[in-house]
Amino acid sequence: MAAPTVTIKANQGLENGYGKHDRNPSWTVAFSCYSEPSSSYTASGAQNQSHIADAPKLHESEPLIIVQNDCISVNINNSKSSFAKTASLTMKITDIWYSRSVSPGDWVFIWMTDNQTDQDALQAALASLQANFTGTSSSIFNGYKSGLKFIGRVISVSESDTVSNGGRTVTQNIQCQAFVEMATSVYQTYIAASILNPFIATPSGQSAYSEADKKTVEIASAQNFANSTINAAVAGGMATQLTAILGNPSTKFAPDTIIGQMLILTMGISRKDTVINEFPIPGTFNDAITLPANVSALTINRNNAKLWQMYNIILGIQKYSGGNAGSIGARMSPKLTSSQAGQVIYTTDTRCKGHIPFIPPTWDNSSIWSILSQYLNPVVNEMYTCFRINQFGRIAPHVIVREVPLSTGLYNYLTPEEIKAKPLESKESANPDTNSSKLQPQQTDDQPQLDKGAVLDVAQYKAEFKKTTETRTMYHDLPRWKIDESMLLSVNVSTSESKRINFVQVWGRSHDSNLQGSDSVPAQMLQQQQILKGNFYADVADISRHGLRASITESAFDVYPLIGTFQSPNWARMRADWMFNGHLKLEGTITCVGIQDPICEGDNLEVRGMLYHIEGVSHSGNISGNGTKSFITTIQVSNGILASTGAKGQPLYACHQNKTRHGNVSPGFTEVQTRSGSDQRDSDGELKPKTKK
Repeated sequence: MAAPTVTIKANQGLENGYGKHDRNPSWTVAFSCYSEPSSSYTASGAQNQSHIADAPKLHESEPLIIVQNDCISVNINNSKSSFAKTASLTMKITDIWYSRSVSPGDWVFIWMTDNQTDQDALQAALASLQANFTGTSSSIFNGYKSGLKFIGRVISVSESDTVSNGGRTVTQNIQCQAFVEMATSVYQTYIAASILNPFIATPSGQSAYSEADKKTVEIASAQNFANSTINAAVAGGMATQLTAILGNPSTKFAPDTIIGQMLILTMGISRKDTVINEFPIPGTFNDAITLPANVSALTINRNNAKLWQMYNIILGIQKYSGGNAGSIGARMSPKLTSSQAGQVIYTTDTRCKGHIPFIPPTWDNSSIWSILSQYLNPVVNEMYTCFRINQFGRIAPHVIVREVPLSTGLYNYLTPEEIKAKPLESKESANPDTNSSKLQPQQTDDQPQLDKGAVLDVAQYKAEFKKTTETRTMYHDLPRWKIDESMLLSVNVSTSESKRINFVQVWGRSHDSNLQGSDSVPAQMLQQQQILKGNFYADVADISRHGLRASITESAFDVYPLIGTFQSPNWARMRADWMFNGHLKLEGTITCVGIQDPICEGDNLEVRGMLYHIEGVSHSGNISGNGTKSFITTIQVSNGILASTGAKGQPLYACHQNKTRHGNVSPGFTEVQTRSGSDQRDSDGELKPKTKK
């Protein structure tokens, strides 16, 4: 099935309504600033010590500060390796002194487009929104063509006033960060949760409270405690309840299921807005974080009041419809079990691999992201944040938990029985299609075998685990952004010997004592059983050429105690698929004319017949001293292999291209500037002299 693809060209018309790019860049910045930055003061400026009802409502803010030409430089950096996305803005001094008008914690939106027409329409819509906060968000703010690149908070505001050689230079720089809420602390004790009712001031001076106010605080604290426990009648608190649930050896919670529950809990997500129902943990912490009205209007819905309502959370192993049918949002989103508008948490049909071990909750001032990361099983899964288009065609903040999406047809060539005797690579040909190796691809994953003496309902095992072990996310099926030659400014990619891996091994273990070893079953015996079942894969031919380059890792998420077998052999096979021939894969940066489309990390990129995985996307806009605007997009890529596969579905690498100086695609030639049919080239790709008739 063809991957969902968007082709990006410059001034070459539209493809299904998308893809046209002009070269008249522009950008807009909008700040949503709190009417009173100091939450310790009321609107009248008096410190709130006695009248709780007078406390400022944090969802109120001043009208938007809309900036266009005052922003002379904008740099946005979105990396898959970090949940935090950053932006840096350089502002010139006009009628607004930004270091006084903007404060840390204020909201900031950034739109970047390749044409002034879209910016003019956006500016008009922002002005209308500023004057009349009614209705729901328009697609002009966060639709596919909106150019929305950043939603976040102001982190710092600096100013520089310098006199040199008789001249004065004044600049102001604003640093911003997205997904800053993932760094929010969770402080849970066995007594109660740490966050009080948001409309109750912190009781720092109890003596100043009236009896009525004291009663209100007591009621709020008691209610908060009741909401912070799974069962209010159990006085042990949330930690005790999670211990009882996760410590039960009969539970079978997958990593993404637990992470979904932790997001509900730590972000205060309403139960009715989720499809995660394995066990009843209600949302508790951080539901005090509210949205200003104008921020809601610029994202999803004017009526949203909570921060979590702007999120899209996608959990599970991903499959895509492929092709170009349906809406752009549906094509670029994985198949989901639910498509209800307004949903926050979405799941795919298959859970991520691994069994959640018992991990005692230690949430004494831990960040949300660190809590979620405890349950990921990073040996085979990944978790990241991004701004991407959702199934409804809107650009929104996403948290994605999925299997590492690098699986290829090489997986089918890896069998522990044959790998030693029949190497992957033939000496006769560099093209895997003509290899003399007789390895036969396996159509499905090997069915794990039960240990002797294990007591297990096999029918139950097949029903619950067979689907999970067989479903993978295939690399060539991921959403693909195809960049035409007309958009390219530079391509800087390379291979590296440091990426060579020819031996992969995964040790599966669990916090369960059965896998840690006991007097009757030592840990060494359990390791020996994993080796006999094949928890390693070796590229013997490559080892004989270059020596051992090993990747050995351990996962604490094995399901052995539940089903009587190890998952480590299958996980080792998956990682061998992802890591073997790493020295033949391209990585580096690709710089383009500024891309207005919502290209994002976690998707794939196709350039000159090579398919890359996007590790990061940076957008840079600058106004020169003579007033010229420039907009450049730089994409950090990895795992570069041929966009086409071999006859049996195996991956092909840059070394399998035609051995010519120009390769399969000559740089500088586009689909418009095609080669002349009369051009004749030699084996090096050079033009042959034309003979006179």
